[in-house]
Amino acid sequence: MDQGLFICQGCGVVAHADRNASHNTATRGESVWNAERESRAAATPWGVWTEESTPAAS
Repeated sequence: MDQGLFICQGCGVVAHADRNASHNTATRGESVWNAERESRAAATPWGVWTEESTPAAS
């Protein structure tokens, strides 16, 4: 078997090993990046604002 080839044992897809590895790295990096960007604060539903919680107009 050529070391430059990746052959999936599950589905049989054949790809260049370095390209496959870079794709996997990019996909994992994107998911981590997006997870860090998600807000951890609770969302405030529309229409719940009161005068006390709304900043005063200057």
